This record gives sequence, C-alpha cells and structure tokens, in this order.
Amino acid sequence: MLLDLSYLSYPLPPDIQRLYEAGDFARMDRVIRLRLDDPRVPEALKARLRVQTELAYEILRAYPYTQAQMLEILKSHVKDFEEEELETLRLCCARHPDIRSGVLYCRRGNKAFIKLKELTDSGFIGEMKRVTWIVTDMYRPKAYFDAYPWKGTFREEGGGLLMTQVSHQIDLLVWLCGLPSALQAFCSIGRERDIKVENEATVVMEYPRGATGQFVASSRECPGSNRLEIIGSHGQAVLENYSILTLRSLQQDEKDYSLQSSEPYGRIPYTEQLFTFKNEENSILQAGIINNFISAITKNEPVLCPVQQALDTQIFIQTAYLSAWKQKMTTLPPDTTIFTRELLKRMKNRNC
Repeated sequence: MLLDLSYLSYPLPPDIQRLYEAGDFARMDRVIRLRLDDPRVPEALKARLRVQTELAYEILRAYPYTQAQMLEILKSHVKDFEEEELETLRLCCARHPDIRSGVLYCRRGNKAFIKLKELTDSGFIGEMKRVTWIVTDMYRPKAYFDAYPWKGTFREEGGGLLMTQVSHQIDLLVWLCGLPSALQAFCSIGRERDIKVENEATVVMEYPRGATGQFVASSRECPGSNRLEIIGSHGQAVLENYSILTLRSLQQDEKDYSLQSSEPYGRIPYTEQLFTFKNEENSILQAGIINNFISAITKNEPVLCPVQQALDTQIFIQTAYLSAWKQKMTTLPPDTTIFTRELLKRMKNRNC
C-alpha cells in the first residue's frame, strides 16, 4: 500500500514560514501547537505542520551552537554588533509586512537602471533567455587593504567581493531579473592580494523558465569592464558603464520566427535605440534613495528598495558563498543553518 504524502505539498502559513526562515524555532513551535489544537485547521495542514516541527528539531540537533553562543561569537568578531539590530529588523518585518522599510542599495536610483526596470516589467524583453553581467571595474590595489586592516577578512568584514564591492550590482541583477532557481559560484581567494576572502568570482545561474545567466566580477583588473546584457524572445538590452543603453527590438518574437521561418540561416529584422544617462556619484544616488524613503512616508510613494527585496539580494549572496564552499550547484533559497555554520567557521578561523 502506498503512503499518501500529498499533504507535504500544503503551503506553510506565512507567519510560520517567516519564523522558520528567521530560525526562530521556539516561537514557530508555539504557533504550530496553537494551530494543531485549533479544530478549524484542516487535517492536511496539521500533518504538514507536524512534519515541520520534526524538521525544526532535526535542525536544532544538528546545529553546533545555541542562539546565545552564536550571538556571543558575533559580538566578539563583528565590530559594534548589537543583538537588537537584527532582532528589531527581523521582528518588524515578520509582524508588520506592510510597514514602510527600506535599504540603502543606492544604485537603484541610477536612471539607466530605472529605465531598464520599466522595460523588463513592461515585457519589452519578452521571455528572458539569458542575462550576463561582467563587473570587473571594481579595482582595489594592495594599498586599499593595507590602509584598512579589517578589510579582506571574514572575521571583521563578513565576506569579500560578493558581500562588499559588488553587492549593489547583485541587488540590481535580482531587481531586474528575479532570483534564479539554482546557481553555482566559483570564488578565488586572495588572487594577487594578501587577503583571506574572494576578490574574483564567477556565478552561473539557472532560472525557473529555462533562462541562464552569468555574473563575472573582479577587483584585481584595471581598467576592467562593466557590461550588462539581458536577452529575451522580443529583443535585447545592453548597458555599458552604467550610462550607455542600447535597445534592440525584434520585429517578431524569436520563438514564433523559429517555428515559422523556412530560412536555415534566417535573421529576424530589428530596430535599435540608443540612450545615454549620467552615471551619478554614489553620494548623489544615496541622497536620492533617502529622499525616496522620506517621500514614501510623507506622500505614500513606493519604496525603491524595500527590506524584503534586499533580503532577496542576501539570499543570492549567501547561496553563492555556500555553493563555492560546497563546490556544487545549489538551489535557492539556501539552507540558512548550514550557511551560518560555515560562515562562523571562517569567522572563528584566525586565518580567515
């Protein structure tokens, strides 16, 4: 007789999902027990919740640190760390998903990316086929790390190129294209620099509907390149150096053309448009993000970078690190318990 496991496809209630993702298993357990005692809750959901409780217990048994121990490690290795910072942000987002909250990912204020966001949201690209971003213009010489000894370490900076120099570009990538379903990252530690973190990274991505992606970053190349390509069934957008945007619009959807054309080497006619934008300094972009947040409060305008979207960026970065450490393709979101354990290993290691 086959077991009926269909209840496993039952989605978790949002409040329980948030507590699970935040690692607050004690509170999650209390909420689940209330649901299990509620006669109005369907039996299929109750079965799903029992499995979730067992899963949480297994994670707790496998995790090497208690919450108090983990916080103590963070306080001893991260300068000016305050427990309340994490707790306040997590609780506010979990309890008040409609609250006005934002993150200073200032590159979203660049007019070229605002234009790109409008295009991708409007369907100009069509169904995405590929995204490729080469970001090798983040040059950091030896003197940069000599001037700030706490940089270039997991112990004090929390990561390397992915977490610091190109986190803004990763945020833009996720903002424009969404999260991939899986990725594999290849990180090079201390290439030509005496540092303990990566200064070169290549991330290969797979998206839910079959699109692929590549993200290539380096802080040891000079002058380096900065070129973003987004290709879809309707055309192509290419942005160079944050300022020169080329749009190519196909006269026919590529999928339709491929099915209908009898030409073995046929090409689809397209039109081309060129836009130029000023690449504003970071200080100007930061001021724009702050002004946007003020307008969100006073004029009810949308927040340009809400916390939840910024958390998606962190999901990408954490998955990339975990993939590089485990040397394998990794699905998103990552197992936060394993990621935290691996990160703490590197923070406790004096050689990292």
